[in-house]
Amino acid sequence: MVDHPVAAAMRTLPEGRLRVGFSGGMDSTVLLHAAARTLEKAGEKQRLTAHHLNHSLILEAGDMASHCRNVAREFGVSFECDDIEVLQQGNMEAGARRARYARWGEVLAPGETLLLAHHADDQAETLLMRLMRGAPVELLRAMPVRRAHAKGRLLRPLLHMPRECLKEYAEAHGLKWFEDPSNQDTARDRNFIRHKVLPVLAHRWPDAVRSIVRATESLHAEFVAYDALIARSAKKIRVDEFSLSIKQLIALPEVVRATVLRRSLESIGIHAISQPHLQEMLTRFAGDHSGDFLLGSDKRLTQFGDKLVLRSSSKVGIESCYAWQLGDALCLPHGELRAKTNAAARRACIGQDLEQLEIRFRMGGERLRVNGMGKKVSRLFQEAAVPPWQRAHWPLLYVEDELVSVAGIAVDDAFVKDEGWLIEWSPC
Repeated sequence: MVDHPVAAAMRTLPEGRLRVGFSGGMDSTVLLHAAARTLEKAGEKQRLTAHHLNHSLILEAGDMASHCRNVAREFGVSFECDDIEVLQQGNMEAGARRARYARWGEVLAPGETLLLAHHADDQAETLLMRLMRGAPVELLRAMPVRRAHAKGRLLRPLLHMPRECLKEYAEAHGLKWFEDPSNQDTARDRNFIRHKVLPVLAHRWPDAVRSIVRATESLHAEFVAYDALIARSAKKIRVDEFSLSIKQLIALPEVVRATVLRRSLESIGIHAISQPHLQEMLTRFAGDHSGDFLLGSDKRLTQFGDKLVLRSSSKVGIESCYAWQLGDALCLPHGELRAKTNAAARRACIGQDLEQLEIRFRMGGERLRVNGMGKKVSRLFQEAAVPPWQRAHWPLLYVEDELVSVAGIAVDDAFVKDEGWLIEWSPC
């Protein structure tokens, strides 16, 4: 006897602990039943847990949780129920989804697999919904059958099957499920597509769902190739941990610049930049305009020569002073000072007879005598190619009121020794 497609999909369940995301609806009930039967035949049903998340978004939420507990008991599998909070603002459906995945990420043990009951109709609904919202191309790819999630994995074993196939299985096994009344609310985008749009498409094109799913799979394959190209380009324009190359960015085809810039910004810690803002950045920096581009309250992107540099707003005032014992590292709000000993011949050192210095910042007009020549500190910064925004908060080292050194750049002739302290400043 040939297995039903749902039962056949359970043959490839992974090893280790399994957790079914169990809402109590038809789809997850079918998945839980099929997984439990398969594991029972193998004597491994103890590997399976039904996990219900209670959003408390509908009046029947308590009844739904009780139903899920009873079904799990009937199927002979362990059961867990968690209450989760969904922020009462914005898109509630999206908020509930984020809350679910966050909670699953918290509970999944290393090597544990979360089974979800998404099917082909879900795939089609998701694509249509995202198209109507004008989603970027990376969001038009198919939901993956499997992927990593937190410490565990996520698996959708029924993703290739239409909803009708799951319904056949449920009816054949006399399964009972909880009908969430909110699933009939066509004011919600997904429900509108499910109840109003897909039936019309299926009336005209009976294989509409399969056709849409094939399109998502094709988009997914194209996106994988496109993503690899973008990743290579993003790596190419990244200079270091905090900067990007304008020259390399502008050399790219115009059609991919915004995407590469977004990916590169993400790699240096800047997320959720809108498409209009990306285009504004490209226009400004490609046109050699000066000035900063603000990225929230504490970060900005600055053009410096051929680089776009990510920098944070300084957390110190120029009037600040710090005492420093040179034998210890000194952590400041915007960087770290270190003094290394016996560093002769590398560059100018401060004599080891100085054990404590005072750290101050520029007030204007500071000078050092270096190799017999008097130089303004501003000139030393220019020669060392220190970015302009770092100069006001670059540590100046004093003994009483005498300027000894510009940290990591120069030492006054009066304090230079053949061997001694080599000062290093690492701004952040």
